[in-house]
Amino acid sequence: MASAAAQIDNRTAVPLSRVAGVYQANLDLSQLGAGEHAVSVYTNGATTPAARKVFRRSHPVYVYLTTDWDTGDSPDSALALQDELHATHPALEITHFVGPYTFTDPTVSVARRSQLVSWLNGQRSQFGDEIGLHIHPYCNFVNTVGGVPCRTTPTYSTSAPDPTGYTVPLSAYIHLHDKIAKQHKHLTQALRGHYGYFGITGNGNALARFLYEVTNARQKWLHRRTGRGAMPWPRFMRVLKRFPLPPPRVVHSVYRT
Repeated sequence: MASAAAQIDNRTAVPLSRVAGVYQANLDLSQLGAGEHAVSVYTNGATTPAARKVFRRSHPVYVYLTTDWDTGDSPDSALALQDELHATHPALEITHFVGPYTFTDPTVSVARRSQLVSWLNGQRSQFGDEIGLHIHPYCNFVNTVGGVPCRTTPTYSTSAPDPTGYTVPLSAYIHLHDKIAKQHKHLTQALRGHYGYFGITGNGNALARFLYEVTNARQKWLHRRTGRGAMPWPRFMRVLKRFPLPPPRVVHSVYRT
């Protein structure tokens, strides 16, 4: 063929070049909206395409990247990896959750603290990174507060307030050993509350996925709670038949007036 051009939807056609027997062109997709589009190839000035291919462009995928400083000193090797990420992806913004123990850990020298602060400020100034707070109750951090002794063993008391302030009620496990009927009541209430809050038009798939994960988690913990594998899936399915969980329900429609 003497000439050929490619066109996306009704945009301006772009001439095709023949390279090593293959016709090719660079077509700009940056301004295309999400959805279905078509690319057509015209030859020799014809108004009817010789070939047409429909394709779909998805919505953009947004990536959120965070780092947690679990110790007082983030090693140079970790900082170098983040520098490499920024060099490869200049538009990437990282949220750094920095631990205050960087400034309380006696093994971190004053010079090293200044170096880490300078590096963090540079990431924020150059790339727009965010600086957040990430806390572990290391003794060198806890002991900076007068009157609060550092504990290295947990407190399990839940029957009365703990004057030391270290008791954390593990509410997720409160009903672990309840009878199944009582568990079902609490779980049903929790699911209906979740649907009532997140049950909006377009969120049906997410609600179904949530129910799927809840169901799997329930079977897992029922199976483990006696330590003898008391709830394999066949038995669990019989439990579900007797105590069914409420299905996902959209309660807030954007189409209602």
